[in-house]
Amino acid sequence: MKYLLLLFLVASQTAFAQKTDIIILENGDRITGEIKELSLGRLKFKTDNAGTIFFEWDKVAYVKSKQKFEVVAQDEREYFGSIDTDTTANLLLVISLDKTVRLRPIAAVKITPIKEGFWKRLDLSIDLGFS
Repeated sequence: MKYLLLLFLVASQTAFAQKTDIIILENGDRITGEIKELSLGRLKFKTDNAGTIFFEWDKVAYVKSKQKFEVVAQDEREYFGSIDTDTTANLLLVISLDKTVRLRPIAAVKITPIKEGFWKRLDLSIDLGFS
């Protein structure tokens, strides 16, 4: 019973985590939520009140998150760190502990959150072989 309660507490903490990522669209709309991924030119963004919303990446003027991400550029280089935007130079910043990489936003073709901790990264499946 104790293990079940502990599992519930850990799951509920993850489910109700505050969404603090920020995006600002070209038209000035500011939205707070959680960046889920960037793929095929569409940013998947989860909000508390509106659910999951998809934005065209070229319509996003500003993005900021303290989460850790894997950012894949057009030249297939991979960068890891939190993301921010340099609005004066219109650049996407990937901030890691030792350096900051500056990319043109259009050069980022994929952004995926990195789950921190062993248990969050673990993905298990069981196949019993029945059909």
